[in-house]
Amino acid sequence: MIYSRRNFLKAAGSGVALTVIGGETILLVAAAPPALATPMTREKATFIINGKLHVAEYEARTTLWEVITMQLGLVGTNRSCNRASCGACSVLVDGTPLYSCHTLATEAAGKKILTIEGVGDEKNLHPLQRVGYTRMAADCGFCTAGWVVTAKGLLDRNLNPSEDEVKAALAGHICRCAAYPNIIRAVMDSAAVLRGSKTEVEPEPDSIIRINMPMVRDYSTTGGHLPGAEVVEGSSGTITKKWQGYPPEDLKLLGKSLPPLAEVAIPRFTGKAQYANRVWFPDLLYVKFLTSPHPHARIKGVDTSAAEKMPGVHHILTYKNAPKLQRPDVARGRILPEPLPQELNLQGEVVAIVAAEAEDLAEDAASAIRVDYEVLPFASTLKDTMAPDAPDLGHGKGNLIRHPDSPKDFPHATWADQRGELEQGFAEADVIKEFTYRFTGGVSVPMQPSGSVAKWDGDRLTIWGMGQGIYPPRATLAAALGIDVSRIRFINKWNGCTFGASRMAAERFYPMIAHLAKVTGRPVKIMLPKDQELAQLQIKPETITNFRVGAKKDGRIVAINHEVFVSIGDLDFGVHADGPGNAFNQLELYTAQVPHWRSTWCAYRTNTPRPGPSRSHIQQETKWSWENMIDEMADAFGIDPVEYRLMHVTRLTPADTRHPYESMPTVEVLQEGSKAFGWEKRNPVPGGAPGRFKRGFGLGMSQHHGGNMGYHEGEEEYAKLAAEPGANIFSSELDLTADGNVTMKIALPDSGSNHATALAHLVAEMLGFTTRDHVRLIWGDSEIAPLSDEWFGGRTITLQGAAICSAADKLRKDLLARAANVLKTDASQLQVRDGVISAIEDPKKNTTFAMLAKANNGLIRQTGRGTTGGERTASNKGVGACFVEVEVDTWTGNWRFVRAVYTHDTGLVINPLVAESDMVGSLVESTQVATDPIPWDREFPGTRHYSVGYLSYRLPTIMDIPKSTQVYIDSLEPRWFYGVKSFSETSIGAVPGAISNAIYNACGVRIREHPITREKIMAGLTAQRSRA
Repeated sequence: MIYSRRNFLKAAGSGVALTVIGGETILLVAAAPPALATPMTREKATFIINGKLHVAEYEARTTLWEVITMQLGLVGTNRSCNRASCGACSVLVDGTPLYSCHTLATEAAGKKILTIEGVGDEKNLHPLQRVGYTRMAADCGFCTAGWVVTAKGLLDRNLNPSEDEVKAALAGHICRCAAYPNIIRAVMDSAAVLRGSKTEVEPEPDSIIRINMPMVRDYSTTGGHLPGAEVVEGSSGTITKKWQGYPPEDLKLLGKSLPPLAEVAIPRFTGKAQYANRVWFPDLLYVKFLTSPHPHARIKGVDTSAAEKMPGVHHILTYKNAPKLQRPDVARGRILPEPLPQELNLQGEVVAIVAAEAEDLAEDAASAIRVDYEVLPFASTLKDTMAPDAPDLGHGKGNLIRHPDSPKDFPHATWADQRGELEQGFAEADVIKEFTYRFTGGVSVPMQPSGSVAKWDGDRLTIWGMGQGIYPPRATLAAALGIDVSRIRFINKWNGCTFGASRMAAERFYPMIAHLAKVTGRPVKIMLPKDQELAQLQIKPETITNFRVGAKKDGRIVAINHEVFVSIGDLDFGVHADGPGNAFNQLELYTAQVPHWRSTWCAYRTNTPRPGPSRSHIQQETKWSWENMIDEMADAFGIDPVEYRLMHVTRLTPADTRHPYESMPTVEVLQEGSKAFGWEKRNPVPGGAPGRFKRGFGLGMSQHHGGNMGYHEGEEEYAKLAAEPGANIFSSELDLTADGNVTMKIALPDSGSNHATALAHLVAEMLGFTTRDHVRLIWGDSEIAPLSDEWFGGRTITLQGAAICSAADKLRKDLLARAANVLKTDASQLQVRDGVISAIEDPKKNTTFAMLAKANNGLIRQTGRGTTGGERTASNKGVGACFVEVEVDTWTGNWRFVRAVYTHDTGLVINPLVAESDMVGSLVESTQVATDPIPWDREFPGTRHYSVGYLSYRLPTIMDIPKSTQVYIDSLEPRWFYGVKSFSETSIGAVPGAISNAIYNACGVRIREHPITREKIMAGLTAQRSRA
């Protein structure tokens, strides 16, 4: 049965779903036909929306949100949970904030309704919108319309609210990006503006510390920072001009706080950002899924005959009539799982897709479909899949993943590596410790429902998608449909978070949605409900990690045996366990000083969602164990955890050739972070403080790639890599027009990362502007944006940035050459500032960007390209740390996250305001991953996942956020423009371990099995009391 608000609104006599079990066959029977065949009562009413009268006719069960958006086309009000638990859909009804997804239309008939469209528009922004933009109070912006409307309701009643009153008013609003601190500041500042304050609201960060490392140094470097104008890269000995010719000095814009680009950010505050779910046509058809309730089953039969006859139903797809999709290896091998498989490998797999005139009608029809399942043996946990009697999920290949590169010496491993002689190391050890840690899985659920809209115009298809690129999914879709890519226009400009997790959830069904649009002759939309979305999201998988650690009497580790078991769903490759690029990050951080170690990774098939990027990749699920282990070892030897890490972390020196990284400030991250945090006040004895409420400090570290820094046009390695099959090419265009403005064209959608803002900073700096006012943006539409790969894992600033910086460098040199020709001088004797090119010796001798563009028929265009791969990509690392203070209630086990210092190896922080917002989101998102696993069957075991949406999934709200300080270590990457590197994922893996270590320091309870819960804390405290 489908448990949802719809069922509770239907009459009790509508029947129930029966599960009939006979042997291994289960027949799922639809709700009793009489109630479904009876037409729902229809009503007609007038609504006063934003001061205008609207007449709508609707069913009695129709919600206010459905009338506002689906019937009237006022799409600024977003719907996320559809369970009255997230606040995204909030509107004011007679001045009172209400969840429009959970308010029946009939309840609001005749009342005054205010939606985001009535708050203000781009020409007349309300202070909440204007100040919110300046304060960076929206990242992805999907929740923004809802909280802005609620905040307006608050300020309409109270122009001088306290911070606690603001938080209380917005407590029902979830922001998955965790822009909470800036939302609070924006509401407080807006109240002051409405009271008549004349103080200008500045785009300043809340709490950051910047540590500027010198450009020339002989520490935390392998030589790239030594004196000289060139860097010798890695084993190849490639000679690279230091800073790519653009040193981090005399900067005008880089390092300056500015709001995001207006064309990206302001529509988030006005309801105009075109997320796929906001795309609307009067004749839209809506899609609903029927999903499997079984962890593993095969469909023996499916009967859609009754459903096909129901009102409003246009088409139903099952495995029997779905179009056969082609599967060539395109777009980086992104072969997606079959959208309508006959064998269902996890609970929630899609059995049928219904397209109807309304969501209610589609859902009714889905409930009427009869499915005959053959229930198959399943294994959903590592314990089950590794058991001797486990079912063979590999169809004869077994559950352990082995591939041609799997180690012959370790037949039970997917991948392994070692150094030294492990047994010798343990023989030399004075102390040997063994630990086991379990991470039960996690997922970052996007705020926006995963989905898309498809519309055909003749033989041309337009897709409004959700993801992190437009060209790779377009290529995959074209290949699946067997049509040329030129016949598909792909639009994806804004997303309400993607976290990497939702890319597959939307992308997997593009072919089916496109097919439905084709056969019905109507545009078709899918918006996955949160419970059905889970099975389609990529997750952080379950892992079990075993350590055997040998150390000398002084605590120095001499031997580590590291064994990891990881769940990979029904994939045929090892993901985390596929090779050193995935496995080495934390391993390498702590083994640089260890002479003997072995690491083995074993990937197992399971009946669970598939692993992949989910607000970082291969982070918390692997680093949880390392950070707990290192802390336990420090505790065993009575050594401070900071000092113990300093004994073992990688330290770059010019004389040490083992590490190919040019900048990795491990020591600075630890020392500057601990100083900012006040680490010296840590409890010397865990749990030793008196009283019921005990506070404690904890620490976690993380090593990760610094953006997969690649190569750009003009570099020899670029030509080699770009010529390889399946090369990841990023492109950009810069257009200088006769008004003196530069338009930046990129393909990448924005999911809240505001990467185009950072790229615009770079363009403006390279072209000599002292403001960003002359840089414009066009993005996210295959009709107008240049061909490009997609972004993930913090790759934007160094890979899309490679293309942008290449184009900007070409444009600067082009303009200097043109100016030199006009001014009859040598280009080296010219200077550039704010669109004026003048002679250094005689500034009055000048020309302008605008004049040069006019002389070239009004346009000067330069293109740039970049790619990933090669030695540089593998040799770009960053490091971060998280320092945490918690408070534990020793009577109840409840705990509170008090504050954090989040330390990042930034290379060079481009825009501190945007960076702070992103890192607050990183901290809060990783906290959620630490405290809640994948929410399987919490409400209704055996049926659907987190069935009442966010209410059953403990997401941090505005009431839960800690006070945080960001510490930026500007380590300056010498191989890249201005010393920039990416740090969007550098520190995120440190958070879960930091929290568990802080809880131990507070109350003496070790949590070795994720997630962190009050029950586990209480169990540990109870055990302590029993021992005492």
